[in-house]
Amino acid sequence: MDISVALLSIVLFILISYEHCEAFLEDVCDKDDVECQHPNDSTVRGHLQHGKSSQRHVLRRIRNMSLLQCVKECFLTSECIAINYRKNWKLCDAVGDISDNDQPLVHEDGCIYSEISTWSKSFAGVCADHNCATGKKCIKDRDSNRGFTCISAYCERSLPEIQDAVCTETFGSYRNLGTGISFKCKDGLALIGRPFAVCTEYGKWKILFCCIEPALYPPRDCTGIPRRCGSGVYQIYPTPSIKFDVYCEMDTEDGGWTVIQRRLDGSTNFYKGWTAYEEGFGNLTHNFWLGNANIHAIVATGNYQLRVELEDFEGNTAWAEYTRFYIGDVSTNYKLEVSGYEGTAGESQSFF
Repeated sequence: MDISVALLSIVLFILISYEHCEAFLEDVCDKDDVECQHPNDSTVRGHLQHGKSSQRHVLRRIRNMSLLQCVKECFLTSECIAINYRKNWKLCDAVGDISDNDQPLVHEDGCIYSEISTWSKSFAGVCADHNCATGKKCIKDRDSNRGFTCISAYCERSLPEIQDAVCTETFGSYRNLGTGISFKCKDGLALIGRPFAVCTEYGKWKILFCCIEPALYPPRDCTGIPRRCGSGVYQIYPTPSIKFDVYCEMDTEDGGWTVIQRRLDGSTNFYKGWTAYEEGFGNLTHNFWLGNANIHAIVATGNYQLRVELEDFEGNTAWAEYTRFYIGDVSTNYKLEVSGYEGTAGESQSFF
């Protein structure tokens, strides 16, 4: 009698475990994918390496995932060959190809590393044999002849090395589209800009900061930004008591240009009143006017040149450069003074 009860308990335990696994699989499998929802034992379980992780070539990092959902995401992600799964964080890494020269797997408590080749492709459903290009992931698409389509999901290239900077992400960098990776400068260096490297919506990296020698900090204007830092938004200090963000153009005429206006298209209204032009408006990475008060704060500290670049809708370009550029303060109604013209746009101030 006792033996029968024991056997019955074992059978019940097996049935409950199997039903739990079935319910678990329903979370990651398409409703019409019978093979994925009801796999054999030999196909559902991949090889798990507990306490291991790869902190190089992480293509995507996805939150709030179960282990099996993580496996599925790897199958859907182009170039993914393995996963890191952190159960306590419900955090999934889709890991790309690891070459012989890369750092081997590292010890990490609470993490599971698993190569996707040890799992059944049935998790991917119609995407099981997708050929999505680097930077893409496969999604189900009933309107496609193939049953799936490929969408952008991560930056095609690894994050380039950033001089004198250290990544501060808890589990290392990754390449999700639209995601910023946090950094800090090495000891003894000052950070200018915003401490992030961003995988833009176009699948390319944009570095938003630079590490410089303390002697160069704080920069009075964009000439104080080393050219190696690249074009972007930086904070400047025209005087010790005045600071604000500007866009620095580092690629034109040896760089160091503080951009005071950019007008790329008609998406921003430039027909504004006195206060708007005094304080500035727009987005420093798109269309903007820096503001008369800010411009005066810069030019009041030294001798400045002005460069104007023009381009029409047909792609025709022209430029004008003035060796002297000054804007007065509010008591002069921000009077403009320019002289020493050179360029191809014609000596006219109609474009101001």
